[in-house]
Order: sequence, then C-alpha cells, then structure tokens
Amino acid sequence: ISWFAIFIKAFAQVSSKYPELRQTVFSFPWTYLYQYQRSVAMLAIEREVNGENMVMYLKIDSPEKQSLKAIHQQIQESKNKKKKKNLSFRRFIKFNRFSFLIRRFYWWMGYHLPYFRLHYFGTYGVTGAGRGLRSLSIQSPLGVNFVFDKYTD
Repeated sequence: ISWFAIFIKAFAQVSSKYPELRQTVFSFPWTYLYQYQRSVAMLAIEREVNGENMVMYLKIDSPEKQSLKAIHQQIQESKNKKKKKNLSFRRFIKFNRFSFLIRRFYWWMGYHLPYFRLHYFGTYGVTGAGRGLRSLSIQSPLGVNFVFDKYTD
C-alpha cells in the first residue's frame, strides 16, 4: 500500500473528527465560511497525453469511508488504466478542449461556488511533485495542500 493512500485516508479521518479542516472561505456574493459534509482528496498524477506529460488530478471521494486497499487500488488504476476509463481524467481532458473564456468561467465557478469547488477541486490536495523542490507558497484554490519531498510508491 502506497504512502499516498495511507496519508489520504489518515487526513480524511482526522478531518471527519475536526470539521474545521473541511471549511473554506468564499467571497461570492458575500464573504462567508462554508463547511463541507465530507472530504474529497485530489491526488496529482503525471500521465502522458498526446506525447506530452501532463499533471492530472485523481478525485478520491470520501476516503474516510473507503479501505486503504480500495484507495491504493484507485491510485494504481489511475496510473495504469486508459485515461478514457477514468472519470477524473476524462473530465480534465474535456475541460482542456474548451476555449480560454469558457475555461475561465468554469474556474470562476469552481473558485466561488461550494458545489463546484468540492467536485472539481476537492477539499484537500496531495502531491509528490516536490521531488527535492522547495516552494514558499502553493497557488491553489484548496485550503489544504500537502507536497511530499520524495515520491514513494
């Protein structure tokens, strides 16, 4: 079982006990604090699309209710399965075919509306993209992001 699966499950269990970890501030139409009922993890995974490497996001819904084996299986399948069979990847590829203005509108909705943020960005993000890199800040619509220094399978 991968460290990513263990970490995703562990943080989801902690956030189920501490709902503050599932809260996000929204600024449209006024500023308010919104608390999600469940956790949704987004795991960054590198895949090849049309001869180019891309970072896509695997959505893991309610990891606190899933077994470690099921989460690990989702991660492994996302690395090996065809992109067309994975809903998260299909959505990502379809989204990138839209024009700039339409993509910008979807980003706005995902950033300002709770339903869209949950389904398109999740409640927290996990990545192994650090690989020795150091960053002072991460630009993300998520309230919580975890970057692992070493990528482990």
